[in-house]
Amino acid sequence: MSSFRRFTSLFVLGLGILGAACSSAGDDGDDPANGEDALSTRNMTANDFGLKDHEIALTLDDGPGPRTIELAQWLADNDVPATFFMVGKNAKVNPAAVAKVAEISNAHNGLFIIGNHSMTHTTPLPSQGLQGSIHEIADADAILHDAIAKAQSVGYPSPVYFFRPPYGAFTALGAANIAKVNENTSAGRYTGPVFWDIGGELSANYSADWACWGKVTMDRCIDGYIAEATARKRGLMLAHDVHAKTVDMLMGKGAANGRSLIKELRAKGFKFVGLRSHDSAVANFGQQQEQLSSNAEITIDANVSTQNGGRVVVDIRTAGDAKIVVAFDSQAPTAEFHGNKQIDVTLAPGSHFVTVSAIGRDGTMHKQERYTFIIASDIANHDGQTDDHAPCVNYDHLTLHRPFKMFIKKVACDAPGAHVAVPGECYAYDGTVRVAANAEGQAAVRATGGAEWSVEYDLTFAADPNDLSKLSLILEQGTGHIVTGKRHAFRNAHGQAVNRAEAPFTETSVDCNEGIWRGQFEYSTGSKEDFLFRKPNADEPEYNER
Repeated sequence: MSSFRRFTSLFVLGLGILGAACSSAGDDGDDPANGEDALSTRNMTANDFGLKDHEIALTLDDGPGPRTIELAQWLADNDVPATFFMVGKNAKVNPAAVAKVAEISNAHNGLFIIGNHSMTHTTPLPSQGLQGSIHEIADADAILHDAIAKAQSVGYPSPVYFFRPPYGAFTALGAANIAKVNENTSAGRYTGPVFWDIGGELSANYSADWACWGKVTMDRCIDGYIAEATARKRGLMLAHDVHAKTVDMLMGKGAANGRSLIKELRAKGFKFVGLRSHDSAVANFGQQQEQLSSNAEITIDANVSTQNGGRVVVDIRTAGDAKIVVAFDSQAPTAEFHGNKQIDVTLAPGSHFVTVSAIGRDGTMHKQERYTFIIASDIANHDGQTDDHAPCVNYDHLTLHRPFKMFIKKVACDAPGAHVAVPGECYAYDGTVRVAANAEGQAAVRATGGAEWSVEYDLTFAADPNDLSKLSLILEQGTGHIVTGKRHAFRNAHGQAVNRAEAPFTETSVDCNEGIWRGQFEYSTGSKEDFLFRKPNADEPEYNER
């Protein structure tokens, strides 16, 4: 079977990062109702893959990781289909794992699917714009293309190329830019974006592996997954094979103390199926969307915004003579009306969707849109259970204006003006970073919907008050690793922008016992500077500000 359809215009809220929501319109401002690639559609979830009650499709993101081969072999031994959404940069450094997943799939009649999860998995694609998105998809495709095809070379008439964007964020690129992504990259042959139904957020009742580690026990995490699967009855389950504890949780090994999430779900009557177990449903999905979108007499345009406390505001604008029906998460309709309306509801943390349907005078559905989004949990609601990485993952300490120390440019300790960061390690510049405020005046810290937290800091130097900048970090859940980051938004003491290119940085080490991060800034000139980032010591003035 050929790939079902190209990416199309998806009007869903792209998950924000660093406290700011992504734009919901394309850069070119094109009318989303025009053009082949502006067909109205939605992120694909359980319904679109034809999953029946008690069917679960396991999806594994962000790999390949150190234990991907081990997990893949265990899944094969236990006849568990899975889709590995791989990150290009990780596949590049671990080609053996990519090849092994494809090999195991071939040996088990196409048990596994390999998917594209972007090249770097840094900031969401809408934040990177058109060219950034093109590179993220195409660069990963260049590395994964052959493996994607090979993994499906047995058991299927032809391969289908699936795409899952980092953090589930893609649609905010807008119709015009998505069309250009299709035209200018290999993205035109991909099916998606593929979303998820189970494992989207750690809440009072549910779990997500990327949010569990460092906050709740393995038992609590397993119980949360089971509770969400039971409540939703079916779905695409999100987990991450780059986390050792996730591998243990799925297999029932090591830290799991014998409890296997896979085996316990099966014992409760759930069946694990592949993403292509109901191929015709995905093909029908594309055809139905084209039919619904062909009705030019009715239009639906909605903006979905998530706010604090689980509040969701859906601003709906329509044209045409139709009754509009709005429903959240396959529940009973929340509202029915004609014309325009703003819907304001409060939802629990987790992954959600709102469906907006237009019903004509004849009682048939003329158009339908579905908008997927995530409600992030409040970082203050953790239950205090942590693991050995606690000094690195105590995110409850990331409160507004909380200070940390930042030392830049490593020098000899006998150099003039050298600042001692830790015994025997000195730097030219001694700075302070404080957790910044977001647009709502709260700490610019949030779960991104993937395997990380984002944090934004204000960076200042006592010796140079004119050097003001921002420091943005993406921190990995459960380990505290800095996945990526940058120094940017340079301003002087008068608040004026300084013409200086942003400086990305790379983490080189983390010492969780001491809460110390080390790495390097890389400036546009090609020069590099070492940095050390840590919590303030008791003898430092910043310590009393905590």
